[in-house]
This record gives sequence, C-alpha cells and structure tokens, in this order.
Amino acid sequence: MLGGIAVDYYYAVTMESVKEIIDILGGVMYDLEGDFDNGGRYYKKGYQHMDGQACLDYMRVRKSGHGQLSTSDANRVNRQKNMMVELFKSVKDSKLILKLPALIETFGEGLYTNCTAAQTAALALFAFGLDSEDIGMYSLSGSMATLFHWNFTFTDQSNRVEVIEKVYGVQVEKEKEYTLSYAKYYWASLLKSRYVSLCDGLKEYAEDYFAANDTPAEEDQSEEEDVPIVFFGAADTSAKLAASSEAYSLYTEFNNNYAEMLSLFSTCKKEAKKASSSSLGSYATKLLTSMEETQKSAIELSKAIGYSKKKITTKCYPTSTYSSGSPWGYAYWNETKFNEVKVNFN
Repeated sequence: MLGGIAVDYYYAVTMESVKEIIDILGGVMYDLEGDFDNGGRYYKKGYQHMDGQACLDYMRVRKSGHGQLSTSDANRVNRQKNMMVELFKSVKDSKLILKLPALIETFGEGLYTNCTAAQTAALALFAFGLDSEDIGMYSLSGSMATLFHWNFTFTDQSNRVEVIEKVYGVQVEKEKEYTLSYAKYYWASLLKSRYVSLCDGLKEYAEDYFAANDTPAEEDQSEEEDVPIVFFGAADTSAKLAASSEAYSLYTEFNNNYAEMLSLFSTCKKEAKKASSSSLGSYATKLLTSMEETQKSAIELSKAIGYSKKKITTKCYPTSTYSSGSPWGYAYWNETKFNEVKVNFN
C-alpha cells in the first residue's frame, strides 16, 4: 500500500493497553462533541476529564444507535486522531512525556516495538520539543461499497499517491487492482473455470441428446417468406414435437448467452491489463449479468433435456452469497489463496 516504502520501526498496542497507558498518564481533559454510550457506560457532551476506559469507549464507537457521535469507520478514525493529539498535549504539558521510556518498560504483554530504550528516549526528547500544531496525520482513505453482500473500503488511489508523495517525497503508481471495478472482474475470474467446465459439459451432452433425438435443423429462409423449422425424423406425437422444439430453443438461448459471456471475459481481461481503464467497471458489471443469464439458461436447458451431472441445476448466481452444494458457487472463505494476508512486523 505504501508503494514499497519500508516501515523500519514500529510501536503497536492492544486496545486494553491503550486504556492502561492513559490511566498511567492520569487521563486526559477532552471536549466531547456529543453524548454517547458504549458497553453500558454513558457519557455526556462537554469538556471533562476522561480516564482510560472512557477514552477507549470514545475511540471505538462506530455504529449508530449509541448517542450523538458521527458513525462510520472514517469518523472513528478521526476521533482516534483527535484523542491522540489531546493525549500528546496532556503528557507534554505535564512533563510526563520525558518519562515515557520508563513507563513503556513497565509494560509486559500488550505493547510491541522493535525500538530500543535509547531510541524511545530519543523520540520522547524530540516529541517534547514539538508543538501539537506541527503534528500531521494522514489517512489512505477511500469509499465503502457493498460487493456481494459484504462491505469493502476501496482506497482512493489519487489520495494515496498524493499522501505518499507529501509525507515521504516518493512518487508511486496507482494500484489499479484496488478498485471496485477490478474487484468485480477479479471475482468473475475466480468463477470462470467453474462456469466453463459446467457449460462445456452441458454443451457436449446437449449435442449428443439432440443427435439421438433427431435434432431440429433450420433451413435457409428466403427473403420473400418465412420458412418454418423442419424437423427430420421428428416424433409422431405433437407433444413430443413441441417438447423437442422448446428444448432446442433453450439450447440456442444457452449457446448465445455462453458465447456472450466468453466474449465479455476476453474484453474485461484486456481492459484489466491497461494501466488505467475507465471502461472496466461497466464491462465487469455486464460480465456478471451475462454470467447470471448463462447460468439461468443452462439450468433451464438441463431440466428440459434431463441433464443433472455435478448438480448443475442447483443455482448460485455470481452476485449472490454461496449456496451450499451448488457447483456454480465459490466458497472463498475456505480458500487460503483468496483470504490470506501477509504482514511483516520485522
């Protein structure tokens, strides 16, 4: 996310440690912008002293129905930033900032760092000379979108590039994969092999089926008049004739949908390879719609000609949650490749 910029040193704390640190520092005076509650604890708007538990409750609120605070992850992050600045002011004014190295050494579990005591002392001394107005806080923010019944935040790539250049003085490229458009295409690509396997199997079966049942064949139609479809060796009952005609119509519809789906896959793949594509989103949306239509027509054809291999008639549309037992679906939560996140804490 930082474009290859290494984070060589770090401090990390658990939520419980945050509460403990604030209590050791004597709490903080803070002007709450509204009433709120959290975990059965209630707080009133206004300037007041807040202990570790109160600060932790304030920084963790993000859902509606718990008072007057603005909700959402973005607002929660902003509250955390503001609280950290006030804590900095408090420990600096009370000269406690110079005691931070000793306080940190008293912690056991809950506080993690690869900095030495000497490095921490040097940082504390440096911080003592800082003014809170000189502290800059930046977020690689984005917008939230619902994708297949899950909420995702997609990083604003323009803002990301701007922040990295401003903070680190390094120019990086936009990550085209971290967009809603690419996510739709990527999800479709994960399903592709399943769709191709099922559709190819159905096509092969249908061709054998119609060959064995005297496939309805179309003759050329003149411009002057409509020539009806001629059935060679058709059954001698009108019911079987109608059933064969309907099945072949379903087969034609399925073939057309399948061909369109494969064409859209090819188009999306080309668009996804471009450094910047304004068309990928619309093509990816069309692709998912085409995949759903292909699945619907495949299921209808399978039922018409008695094809039930691989439980093909158990539907699971590409924009739906996973349906157990459906060969069309993708249980991504069982796939390590899809879910695994690798983090280097040095």
